[in-house]
Amino acid sequence: MGAATRIALVVLCFLAIPRAVVAQENVAPPTPAQLAAMERVRPLVDPIWLELRTPSKSDQPRPRHFWEVTDRLMAIGPDVVPFLASELELMDPSTMNVCAYALGRLGGPEAEVALRRAVRAADALGGKFGIAAKQYALFGLALIGTPDALDLMQTGLSSYRAELIPDLLLTTHLAILIGPSAAPTLEKQLETYRSDPATKEKLLDALLAIGRDGNASQLPKIEPLIENPSPEVRAATADAMSRLGEPPICEKLLVPLSSAVMGERRYVAKSFERWKPEPCYGAMVSRLEIERDIGVRGPLYNAIAAMGGEASLDVFRTYLNWGDQFDQAFVITAIGHVGSPKGLNLLRSLLTHENIYTVIRAVQTMGAIGGEGATDTLMAVTSDPRRNVALAARETLVSMGVAKVAPRVASVMLETVREPVGNIELRPRIAQWGDALVQLGYTDPVDDLKAAAALQSDSEIRDSLDSCVRRLQLIKKNGDNVAAWTTASVSPLPVVRKLADRRLAELGSKAAVRALKTRLLRPDLPANERADVLLAIGEARTEGAAELVEWQLSDPAYDGWQLEEARSAAAWAARRLGGERMANALRQSAIRRDGRDFATLVYLAVLEKGAALPTLKTLRVSRLRYPETPFGPQEKQLDSIISDLIAKREPKGFDVLPDAFPEH
Repeated sequence: MGAATRIALVVLCFLAIPRAVVAQENVAPPTPAQLAAMERVRPLVDPIWLELRTPSKSDQPRPRHFWEVTDRLMAIGPDVVPFLASELELMDPSTMNVCAYALGRLGGPEAEVALRRAVRAADALGGKFGIAAKQYALFGLALIGTPDALDLMQTGLSSYRAELIPDLLLTTHLAILIGPSAAPTLEKQLETYRSDPATKEKLLDALLAIGRDGNASQLPKIEPLIENPSPEVRAATADAMSRLGEPPICEKLLVPLSSAVMGERRYVAKSFERWKPEPCYGAMVSRLEIERDIGVRGPLYNAIAAMGGEASLDVFRTYLNWGDQFDQAFVITAIGHVGSPKGLNLLRSLLTHENIYTVIRAVQTMGAIGGEGATDTLMAVTSDPRRNVALAARETLVSMGVAKVAPRVASVMLETVREPVGNIELRPRIAQWGDALVQLGYTDPVDDLKAAAALQSDSEIRDSLDSCVRRLQLIKKNGDNVAAWTTASVSPLPVVRKLADRRLAELGSKAAVRALKTRLLRPDLPANERADVLLAIGEARTEGAAELVEWQLSDPAYDGWQLEEARSAAAWAARRLGGERMANALRQSAIRRDGRDFATLVYLAVLEKGAALPTLKTLRVSRLRYPETPFGPQEKQLDSIISDLIAKREPKGFDVLPDAFPEH
């Protein structure tokens, strides 16, 4: 059957629908003008359906195909809705998700009717495809803002614990998108399911949604459930209460935190970690005295560090040698989050620990705290007889930019390469040492490294040494000569171009900034090199390049998915430059991009703190209209950041390079 015939039949069937049903679903029959518009749109739509149904002739992955297709469909405008509705009725696995998403984004009565029908059809189909189809149809309804999408989720095929994107439950996803208008629906669900043990899963979904709905009037209605016989219900209630209530209500959550059920304690501890209610600081400290599960202790350590600041170091002193290496890892991380030089002595006490991994974590955390005291201690540790400990100290000092560690890096490197290296496993280490010498600008060993390169039989090791020598020679030869570095910035060698970009950013003169602009203007500039230029500007805090950073954040020409890394680098540069101008650039970029660039949101929060809250709260919802795989874990991180800002706390661990954001 041709596409035209199919559409005509759909129109005829629509016209045959009894008036009562049409009235109920609030969709009028198409007018002659609408039918004419459909005829104009058909040549645009039919090739898309054909493309989706035709197997690819290439084995090349197309990670953005879903977005390419939906963007094309939505660009047609409202006139494409009848075609989407018609195609959705077929419940074709090759087109169903595309149609449901596009209908949700375009909205309107006809789109809502089509999505409701799709939910019913999916329930009738059953099976894995039916479940997946229902989830997309529900998502489409939530995009429109339909409150009873949460009711439809509770009927027919079960969507309990379902996820449209990883690490974000569908219930939570829908509740965030629908917002406050879902409150009456959720209140009704709560009353319906709270007393029937057979509907526990539905009650859990309702509680998760209530927590994200933000309606504090629900708090008195859910509080009694903290004593429910089910540990899952108690844990979900505790989380919802932590989102809706003021900090003093935390005392009511101490009971599930002490539950005999480990899973319940862990869930509640994660709520405390996000919430950080100061009235329960002492109770959390006391809980550590008897709690044995690391899944509870870890979140409590983090919450205590954020609330107690330097005062919490006394708590961590008690537990520094209390548990196994995993518990110690949490304590060390928490000391790093405090970020006080007073924590250095606690970490120094671990440098002789028998567990090498504990020592290395302590070394790395000292580097994160920084300061002269940390530098002096780490320099001493570079002479530790334990090779991996000394290596960790050198690497940490290099990451801190401590120039005086360079001779020690060079000494270890030369000791390794003075003779032909037979162990190919040393290839990455030798390349890393060379990069460290270049980063620190240490040119003294150039001649020795050149001689060592000539001895190597392994081509990869020889190339690493030659690359190091070449770059060190350039550093020595070019000095602060902007013209020379401008010439180097067009070298055929990527590592030389990267070095030139860094030096130009460090020099920061008008001529140097012009050279960087010339690099960024190149249409053939690889995405990773564009990111490197912007990272160099951020690392050097090149004030004269503020206009370049604004341009990279505001120009839609750089919105492509393949430039995500470059946008993150531009956001980092804006955060490093700081000030009202850069804060505005981050905010405008975040709004223009609908919050899709996570790094932009993070650095806006770091730079503006509480002033960023209105933007973050709005865009947190907007970005979830795009079912991107990373957005699930990122939602948890945004949740924590927003919670901290509301409590007037500085988010910990995010004022770092984009690839170093903490995992949540």
